[in-house]
Formats: sequence, structure tokens, C-alpha cells
Amino acid sequence: MAKDKKRRSFLKKKNIDESTLKDRLRRLNPRAKKYAKDPKETEKLLRQAREKADENQSPLKNVWQELQLMLEMLRAWWKKEYQHAPYKSIVAIIAGLIYFVSPIDLIPDFLPGGLIDDAAVISFVFKQVQKDLDDFKEWKLQRDNTVNADE
Repeated sequence: MAKDKKRRSFLKKKNIDESTLKDRLRRLNPRAKKYAKDPKETEKLLRQAREKADENQSPLKNVWQELQLMLEMLRAWWKKEYQHAPYKSIVAIIAGLIYFVSPIDLIPDFLPGGLIDDAAVISFVFKQVQKDLDDFKEWKLQRDNTVNADE
């Protein structure tokens, strides 16, 4: 909780608020839509996001679970295992991941605190698509239970 407050304070000092994040993501939407239509680009983005996440697990610990769930849902969607997510949510997740993998963003990643804006974007996107992620978790749980029952 204290770290979350610290992160918000840092973002405020940098003049980064929710409307700034929303605007950045909105600008990435056309690119995200292209990625959604190109399986190779989606796969590449998933790989880049996974690598960056794995390399930065500690600074991302406050949003780690959310990021992992978004990556998991996007991967299942990309593999055509899970097609129930609204296209709008897929595009929002892709836009968030494009932002996440970009080293030059509102706070460049090489600067101290450079992942704070990335964590804020992950959190912002998560809140936007939370219901769809909850539906995905439920689907995954049912699928896993079905697989276990068949064994």
C-alpha cells in the first residue's frame, strides 16, 4: 500500500495522471489493432513482454499478477484457445503491452523509476478489462477442472 502511494506521488511529480495514460494508450490503439490482426506481431509482442517482465520482476511486483494474467489471456486468444474476450479488450491489452515493451515512454526505462509508468499503465489497463480477465480466469478454471476430471 505504501509503495502504491509512493508510485502515485512519483507519477504526480512527473505530471503523469490517468488522463495522460489514457491518451498514450489511445494513441497506441491503431498500432494495437494491427498487431491484433497479425499473429506474428502478437507472438513477438508476447515474447518481448514476457522477457521484459521476467527481467524486471522485482520492480513490477505490485502489478505482477495482473501482468501475468493479461499475458496469459492474450496468449490463449492468440492460440485461438480462448475467443470469448471482446476485441476491444484484446486491443487494450496489446496497447498496454506495446507501451510496456517500449524503452522510451513517459519515463524512459533506463532512468531511475523508469518502470513506474509501465506499472501504472499495466494497472490502468487491468482496471479497464478486469471483468474480461475475470471471465478468462473462470474459463481457465473450468477448463483445468475438465482436463483433471478426464485424467
